[in-house]
Amino acid sequence: MPSVGPSLNGLNPWPLQRVYFVNAYDADDRLDALLNPSELAYNVQVLTGKLAPVGWSHPVKMYGGTSEITIPLKLYFSQFYLSYINTAITGSVTRFNTVQSMIDWLMAFAYPTEVGGAPPPLYFFWPEVMDLTVTLDSIHVSATSFNQNMAIKTADVDLQLSTLKRGFKNHADVRDFGLTQFWRESPNDLIGNTSQARDEIDTIIGTGTKLNLGNSKKRGRR
Repeated sequence: MPSVGPSLNGLNPWPLQRVYFVNAYDADDRLDALLNPSELAYNVQVLTGKLAPVGWSHPVKMYGGTSEITIPLKLYFSQFYLSYINTAITGSVTRFNTVQSMIDWLMAFAYPTEVGGAPPPLYFFWPEVMDLTVTLDSIHVSATSFNQNMAIKTADVDLQLSTLKRGFKNHADVRDFGLTQFWRESPNDLIGNTSQARDEIDTIIGTGTKLNLGNSKKRGRR
């Protein structure tokens, strides 16, 4: 089950939303995981070539490269929790009124912004673990209950994400900073304005100018 927070004034538990996504081309376009995922899995492969010298006792490995990071993620959306957040919690930042609208927001990242274009990338944030620029590679929706009008009440949403790398990352980068991309504290600092986000993503995919993120050793978060 997804993790939830403490009760509020003795009422039903409400989710402490900590995992979220941001449209990399629009800093104000954000979706919080309604209930924090209960599991995080990610995978990196080391790509090697092998030579088999004649008469040798073992193959000789040659490093070829490191794969993108792939992240299968399961989200759970509930109309009950969404309605509760929108009506009972003062200061809620969610702009979604229905589970369907949250599904549609994610589904949109499988489609290009224009003819001949590509879907926008996403910033994916999991506190204390990773902040990465990713693409949505696949989405599977399983609606598990409906209201009397057949609108979705609850749904399991399975995402397959993979990283867009901003540049070369070496052994020390990963050892010292883990799976973080920007080495900054504040989400607002991470995202900046829309034009800055677009410039940074253009750089990640190789069409913009050099990222101006400062020295990673000086900007380290731990």
